[in-house]
Amino acid sequence: MMAKKWHIQQKVKSLIWWLSGQKNIAWIMLIGYILIFFEWLFFSGPSTSAQASPLEQFWDKRLPIIAIWGIFIAFMNSILPHVRSESEQANRLRRTQKERIRILDNFGPANRMIEFFDDRSIYNAIISMLDRLSNEPNLNAGETRYEVCMLLCSPALDYPENPESKSTSGRFEWGLEFRDRIEDLAGRRAIGFDICHLPLDSFSGINAMKDFIAVLANYIAKSDDDFQNAFDSLWRRAEAVATDFTHWAGELSDKKHRFHVKTHVDIPFQIVLVNSAKFTEVVISFAGRDILEREQEYEVKGFFSNDPYVVKTLHEVFKTYVQSKGQIPYIPPHTCAVIKEHEVFGDHIIPSFYYDLVKNLHVPKETFSPAIGNSSKFVVWLLDKLLTAECSETGSHWCRRVLDVGSGTGVLALASSAVLRKCIGEDYSVVALDSCPHAWKVLSENCDSDKNIKVFPWKLCYKENSQGGIESSWFQNEKGKKVEIQGDFLNFDLIIADLPFVHAKPSDLRFLDLNHSLHQAFFKIAADTSLLSRNGRIVTAFSSLVVRQSDNLGYWSLFTCRSRKAGLI
Repeated sequence: MMAKKWHIQQKVKSLIWWLSGQKNIAWIMLIGYILIFFEWLFFSGPSTSAQASPLEQFWDKRLPIIAIWGIFIAFMNSILPHVRSESEQANRLRRTQKERIRILDNFGPANRMIEFFDDRSIYNAIISMLDRLSNEPNLNAGETRYEVCMLLCSPALDYPENPESKSTSGRFEWGLEFRDRIEDLAGRRAIGFDICHLPLDSFSGINAMKDFIAVLANYIAKSDDDFQNAFDSLWRRAEAVATDFTHWAGELSDKKHRFHVKTHVDIPFQIVLVNSAKFTEVVISFAGRDILEREQEYEVKGFFSNDPYVVKTLHEVFKTYVQSKGQIPYIPPHTCAVIKEHEVFGDHIIPSFYYDLVKNLHVPKETFSPAIGNSSKFVVWLLDKLLTAECSETGSHWCRRVLDVGSGTGVLALASSAVLRKCIGEDYSVVALDSCPHAWKVLSENCDSDKNIKVFPWKLCYKENSQGGIESSWFQNEKGKKVEIQGDFLNFDLIIADLPFVHAKPSDLRFLDLNHSLHQAFFKIAADTSLLSRNGRIVTAFSSLVVRQSDNLGYWSLFTCRSRKAGLI
């Protein structure tokens, strides 16, 4: 009964979805008018004795019905597209954000789902599922028939005081039982593995694995004195199991690539599932950092299901989350609101920005307005703190040469110039670059009164490789020639790159950066040349929203490379 009710609900949702399409509404409206006309034609028809024309007779007799139908269509047109828009936004969120796991709330029947409230139950359900898989017949056949997918925080999965995770010496080894199960199944030719866990390495100074293990160690430690021992043990075991996974992936790479291992810097939930024609089971654990820190609260921590619909959905969630090419970029709602505000404001003047640091800033509608978006406000605040932190009465200062890439209205160049003038007088220079014709014109206009700022209409160019990464990048002048990093155009103490940072399909370069190419190109040229001085600093804005994992890691790799070269980390 519950399954039938769920299917009916899905059909109703599909019908509403179809009705909410603009073209479908137009077709419905047209068909309605045609039906009204034919109903009049066949059942009433034009009167031969009336003096009015047939069209006038139709209009007189069916005007109320036509009016009611028009009002109904107008209502549909105002309500249903909004429903569709919300549904599309929700679908995008489910495909790209943590909240998509909640789609399981719509699944039934409930008798095929078991909820868990503690870590031990979740772990035992996973082990039991793997044991049932190991008992399946013909596992040593040469053809892969069982697909095992795992999304894990730590590759060493376990729970405290597990008696099965003791080594032969009697020492407790976190994740030993789970690791041995995987090793046994990995040797079966009919089973393929796709495993993703937190990386052991740091990105941008943050180690997601250590961060998770620190929370886990705090959770299982009985006292403060036990924390360090617990952390060291958990970290050692995570490294050991991750190394085993990598080793097995290499060993099995010649057998139709049956053992895949990847890393992901954000694991909001854990999935272990088996997908095959006859064996379909999944265990979900919400036991990430948030759940561990809310240990005292009585709430569902995970569940088991052998419902094919649930397993299929979780399999799609896993593939979408793990495989970067499956993640679909979209414009975040906040950015959409900023874009709409730009359309309303149009061409305008900002009389004062950041406590009169910049005055009478002209902003044409084709350029990014610092008064509407937040990134310029945050960057100016940061520049003010950075540049004033080391002011001295002797006039010595770490920054005397500034480069502003993608300057737009010039607000960041003007703000930097104003702060430096207060700190060290006139002994400094600022170079502002922007290739957009509208931005170049207003940039020259806004910076004309500041003789310490030089403006150039130069463009940041790049060449992509076959994988979509940045192969090379360079600056190009107004004549289409490459600008060499030499003379006055190198060794900048501060580089500002408040570039568009939201990765989305639509291309509006004021707000959006397709594939994060601009950031990748900028850090490529900064890493490969002497554009930044040895002890220089980079100030930029970046968002991890809707980012493909491969882009994110590539971006941070370039950032880390350049930061080390500049002595920042």
